[in-house]
Amino acid sequence: MLGKHQLRWGIDVIRTRENFLTVNESSRGNFAFNQDVTSVNGISGTGLGMATFLLGTPSEFDRAVFSQLPAEREWRVAPYFEDDFHVTSKLTLNLGVRGGVLK
Repeated sequence: MLGKHQLRWGIDVIRTRENFLTVNESSRGNFAFNQDVTSVNGISGTGLGMATFLLGTPSEFDRAVFSQLPAEREWRVAPYFEDDFHVTSKLTLNLGVRGGVLK
């Protein structure tokens, strides 16, 4: 306390981090079942894709993996200075300045 002034100062230091994860539509996988596995004596067009599905033998499949982008990390340093100025016993002015710096 300095007369009618009450001075405060300091520095806020905050570390932030954000991670990004991308997911595409085929992350669960895509499967295709054709008629060739269940065809009769290898004759084309005699098999059923549903029967191939029930046997669990897909003709082709693919699966995309999740990809993680590099995370963003930064330091935020914000010095501040405040002054509570007591003009009268019923009136106080709260004045302050805050700066912001990214590192």
